[in-house]
Amino acid sequence: MARNITYKPGDHISAPVPAGTKSGQPLHIGGLNAIAVTDRAKTDVAALNTDGTRNAAYNWGGGNPNGYASIWLEGAAEVEVTATDAPDFGAAIYIDSVGALTATATNNTLWGHCIDSNPTDNGDGTFNTIVRINN
Repeated sequence: MARNITYKPGDHISAPVPAGTKSGQPLHIGGLNAIAVTDRAKTDVAALNTDGTRNAAYNWGGGNPNGYASIWLEGAAEVEVTATDAPDFGAAIYIDSVGALTATATNNTLWGHCIDSNPTDNGDGTFNTIVRINN
């Protein structure tokens, strides 16, 4: 058996993520698409203030190193997608430069495909739908 295998299967890992990343947020890191399953850790500050109250800047981040979060590179997640009409089953879903999901391909990167037969219209140009992550 190969002894150089580090992650098995390698689709649920801890990775450096952008500041402000929250659990459930779609991500595009380098060439990888992912969903954050923990908040980004902020552990370079004390957990408690000098008066013993909780330091709001501190975030354990699921035990990840500072600046990292647990992410999944596979699976499907219910996410918000900007679209003029409800995405059809199998429709391509893209991520834009600020991390928002959209049905618009132009200048965006493929993030996944809709696997929801009945997306929920939020009434503001967005739909909650289930998207299978593409990698």
